[in-house]
Amino acid sequence: MAFGAVAAALEAGPGRELRQAMEDWQTADKALNAALTQFKASGGRVAAELSLRDLREAVDWTLSQRKRLKDWTDWVALRKEADAAGLSPLADAMENGDLQGDPVDECRRAYARWWLPLAMDASEPLRRFAYWKHEDIVAAFRNLDDKAAEKAPREVMRRIRHRLPARDAAPRKSELGVLRHQLALQRPSMAIRPLLENLGGVLPKLAPCILISPLSIAQYLPAGQARFDVVIFDEASQIATWNAIGAIARAKQSIIVGDPQQLPPTNFFGRSDEEGEDGGMDATLHDMPSILDEVTAAGISTRRLRWHYRSRDEALIAFSNHYYYGDGLVTFPAPSTGSKAVQFHKIDGTYARGAERTNADEAKAIVETIRRRLTAWLEQTEGDRPTLGVVTFNTQQQGLILDLLDKMRRDNPALEWFFAEEREEPVIVKNLENIQGDERDVMLFSITFAPDPTGKLSMNFGALNADGGEKRLNVAITRARRELRQYLLAPPLIGCHHTRAARTAYLCVADP
Repeated sequence: MAFGAVAAALEAGPGRELRQAMEDWQTADKALNAALTQFKASGGRVAAELSLRDLREAVDWTLSQRKRLKDWTDWVALRKEADAAGLSPLADAMENGDLQGDPVDECRRAYARWWLPLAMDASEPLRRFAYWKHEDIVAAFRNLDDKAAEKAPREVMRRIRHRLPARDAAPRKSELGVLRHQLALQRPSMAIRPLLENLGGVLPKLAPCILISPLSIAQYLPAGQARFDVVIFDEASQIATWNAIGAIARAKQSIIVGDPQQLPPTNFFGRSDEEGEDGGMDATLHDMPSILDEVTAAGISTRRLRWHYRSRDEALIAFSNHYYYGDGLVTFPAPSTGSKAVQFHKIDGTYARGAERTNADEAKAIVETIRRRLTAWLEQTEGDRPTLGVVTFNTQQQGLILDLLDKMRRDNPALEWFFAEEREEPVIVKNLENIQGDERDVMLFSITFAPDPTGKLSMNFGALNADGGEKRLNVAITRARRELRQYLLAPPLIGCHHTRAARTAYLCVADP
């Protein structure tokens, strides 16, 4: 009976309400499929196994995030470009959160991993490279170099003996006898110049190689002295022309070595101790022509040395190489990427105008950095401890840092090892005018100049604003072998405008 009723109901078809519900369902299903198709075409994604309840919750969440839809559509557009460029794995890794660092760096590393095997296969020296063989060659070279350095002094002495008589065999009235007599006296009776004049032709045999300044040559060596075969001027950019003439006159041949982009000789006696109204040095000091400038202007043949050995990281020499040497220096690339050899430290200090001309906050920060560094280096063996130096913009800041370092040394006697004068490279604190010729593993650069107590910031940076200031800047920023740390008033650019020379030098440093 019941079975027959059900069969009859089915044969009669669904009622009006049920029929309408089914039609509405079909209409809604078609609209949903059309919307899903359009959503997918716009870059959206819908899981294959997704219930209607989950789908509704996903739609509600999407509507709540409508403000971020533009970012998503932008990403979809970029994703299409990435897929077209063959970067789908990178895009997938970014979406899945598998990247540990910056996507650009990851892309470069991935490219390097792909390119490196191909480059090695294409290069026979790289294919045949064996680490152990290379290390053996380096060790053998060092061994031979050490032996050559050990034997060289004895060989030099053997060649320059010139068959001179023994010290006790020289007659009393002879040139050597007079020299021996003067050396034996507790208070020599003959001045150095007459003594050297008396030696005549014996002096080149006794001292075939003399290390002496140009002024000392004029003071101690007579004009009629036998001429030297070669006179070599080192740091010729700092030797005034009139000081070099006497040495050149005593030479058969002169070799003048110097860097035209480094400090020229300076007239310190023309310097004023008064401070200008802009807070900087009233720069009546002026640079003088050097012997290097004269020989260059005279058209004498020159040879440029292009190899740069000091910087252990290219970042340390990159600025000078580009702006001063026209990218002509041959440098050695650092063994690692992401270099932090040049770093910036922002100091909210105040520049004291007037007689002080110092920045106390900056000086304290530098000394604290020195204390931390030296304390950490004490844990290393003496041979592995780095060296450190400070370069300042003026002598007043130099004196302040030295005073603070003295206090630090009294409070930390264990750090005295780094300041011992008998060490080859103790800690140094020098200013722009006398830092040339020095170098250290780590250099701290004290700018000093900052807003004064009233908030006024002058664009006067002392000697850097004077004629030749760009050369002082070049010297100051190239003293470091491993690290250069800048203590500045504001990142990341300092401009040095030269009013007398139509040149402008800019120091760009990295903000860590």
